[in-house]
Amino acid sequence: MSTATRGPEPGLADRPATDRPPCRESGTAAAGGADFDSIVFRDIPLAILAAAAVLAVVSGTRSTEAAGPWIWIVSLVLVGLPHGAADLAIGRLLAGRSIRELLLGGLLYVSGMACVAALFAVSPVGTVVLFSLVSIWHFGIGHRDTEPDGQPDGKPPRGVAGWSWPADAVAAMARAGAVLGVPAVAWPHATASVADRLVTLLHAGESSQGPFFDEQVVSVAGLALVATSIAAIVVEAVARRGRGIGWLVVEVGTFAAVAWVADPLFSVGLYYLVWHAWRHMRTLATAGTARSLAAAVGRIHLLGLPLLVPTCAALGGLWWLLSPDHSPRDLAILSIGVYLIVTPSHDVLVRRFRDRRGHETIS
Repeated sequence: MSTATRGPEPGLADRPATDRPPCRESGTAAAGGADFDSIVFRDIPLAILAAAAVLAVVSGTRSTEAAGPWIWIVSLVLVGLPHGAADLAIGRLLAGRSIRELLLGGLLYVSGMACVAALFAVSPVGTVVLFSLVSIWHFGIGHRDTEPDGQPDGKPPRGVAGWSWPADAVAAMARAGAVLGVPAVAWPHATASVADRLVTLLHAGESSQGPFFDEQVVSVAGLALVATSIAAIVVEAVARRGRGIGWLVVEVGTFAAVAWVADPLFSVGLYYLVWHAWRHMRTLATAGTARSLAAAVGRIHLLGLPLLVPTCAALGGLWWLLSPDHSPRDLAILSIGVYLIVTPSHDVLVRRFRDRRGHETIS
């Protein structure tokens, strides 16, 4: 398995005030940054996920059921939600000095959220299903973008916001299909209960009509996702002639292992926190040492405060009003509702940012 990783690239938290393209790094500096990236953004997250799988086997399901909500709650203030709250700063960067571009970008972002909210009001069950598919896309493409080669074929991003079909769909499913597919197969009741509770909390008109998600259907859907994920890995292995597939199998295998032995709220929450959101920090901020990484992550959290604070306040108010017993589980599930509303707009913005970085990077 190759351990090579892309050298550091300029990120949001490291962007100079003049927004000039970065200078070329020396080979030694790039190699050192690559080693640091591999350890911090791949090896350590994989070790945490693997340790969680072992802990779940040793301590039993109940421990992961109890811990699951708290992972999502931690994500509200550390790495998870803050990585999305940085969208305002990303939008400002993309707009440059153009107020018109900033306002237009903000309008499109909010319009996307409004469309999802309207769709949820009309069809909550259908929206949750679509959100699952969008999450697989977003997780998988985010994973692909932070790999050593970026694009599986080594070519720069193509199409609108870096999307190309069907290559990107294969890449996304290969990397993230198991993240939601395995919990649905191994824990159909628990998986369905999370979706049911989300609809019950946020859709008062449907609150007395559940359950909304049949366990058998959830299990079959999970099998389909897992099978499609395996097929996508095979297709990509053939397309890449085996290059880098060893690490992909290790990564996806680790995701699947945690999902098989741990409660879905725990396994998906941990994946989101220590893998997806954490690796997204790699996109937003380049850092070649522990000190520079800590500074960059801190700055990203500060840049996200204008969105993070009102979002958390609104979420807290909804939790207080809608959760009868004010349980941590309800707060965690309501936080998933926030991601449901925001993820499509967030994904488009991230893809635009990724394209711009690709065009500016000198390596």
